[in-house]
Amino acid sequence: MSETVGTRENMTGWEEYIGSCALLDKRPKQPCTIADCHRCGACLRLGCPALERGADGAVRVNAALCNGCGLCKQMCAFGCITGGGEKQ
Repeated sequence: MSETVGTRENMTGWEEYIGSCALLDKRPKQPCTIADCHRCGACLRLGCPALERGADGAVRVNAALCNGCGLCKQMCAFGCITGGGEKQ
């Protein structure tokens, strides 16, 4: 086995790989926001620590914990979640 296994020099496409993973991509992003939540809880199934259910049953995004990956936006069948993505 080569000594250079796992180094960036011998990995082709590592930039695309890092860009495709929300946990590895450290570029600043806008936090997601939720409006008119239907209270179905589909987004909560992700287990994201930024998503919280309020006293009224509606889901809210804790902006301090949201990394803007947008996975919750993809889970919402009603389109209530917006934002996420790179900062302007």
